[in-house]
Amino acid sequence: MATKFSEWTKKLGQQHFAMADGTSRTLCGMPMLGNNYARDLYDEDKTPCTTCAERMDFIVTGEVESEDRWHEDDHNGESLSDRYYEELCYE
Repeated sequence: MATKFSEWTKKLGQQHFAMADGTSRTLCGMPMLGNNYARDLYDEDKTPCTTCAERMDFIVTGEVESEDRWHEDDHNGESLSDRYYEELCYE
């Protein structure tokens, strides 16, 4: 079964994503307050949140594209995948 996401776009085009399970926070932790302009704005007028995009990729593929920028030595041996999993499960 495919994972479903819902889009939450603010008036100035900041595009965020949330799990389509009715949660009230986006994948980056931004609260979904105010009006959702996802249907009102053209895609070219939207600026995707990089954190939401990275977390969506991780949820779908189980892999993190920017793993090369994460140095496990700086984070007590914790991998970036472990960090994303903890953030998604315990936010």
